Amino acid sequence: MRGAFKYAAPEGKALWVNSVLTNAVFEYSLPDLKVLGYAQVPTLEVEGRHPIGAVPDWLTFGPDSQTVYIANSSFRSVSAMDAKTPREVARIRVDEVPKRMNTLVAP
Repeated sequence: MRGAFKYAAPEGKALWVNSVLTNAVFEYSLPDLKVLGYAQVPTLEVEGRHPIGAVPDWLTFGPDSQTVYIANSSFRSVSAMDAKTPREVARIRVDEVPKRMNTLVAP
């Protein structure tokens, strides 16, 4: 998939892949790579123009693997996706061009 990053879920049972071309993220089972689901990230609808995609970039998982955070680099936001459904449960406004994200769990 062109323009995609691949991330294994922390429990090692799924692979998440972002796609700039489809403006979505996909979940595949491991090790057989069957599609488990996908979620569209936000689009901007402007009258008289094609929809503008959020450009899903890097993603990371919450400490409990229940939430996937996707950087929407053209929308200055991060989508929080429920990893089970998958669908957006929150959109977090951030600064310019969010990209490289990671999860840190402090003791």
